[in-house]
Amino acid sequence: MANECLICERELDKADDLVTTDCDHTFHRQCAQERLDTKNRTDCRACGQVSALGDALARPKIVSEGECSICESLWTLE
Repeated sequence: MANECLICERELDKADDLVTTDCDHTFHRQCAQERLDTKNRTDCRACGQVSALGDALARPKIVSEGECSICESLWTLE
């Protein structure tokens, strides 16, 4: 994983909400969404691949842990 988001230039951390494009570039999800919303740009900021951010944002976010809404116990995806 790259060390910084090429949209905001802040450090990427595994704990951050991240999105990875098909061209294998990783950005903060919020930065990618803002780039799409404010600049109407869906291309990858790193390599220019057309529609890369739009495609990555369209995929559902995979949640790796959470709380069961029925029994309220914590679970992790393993």
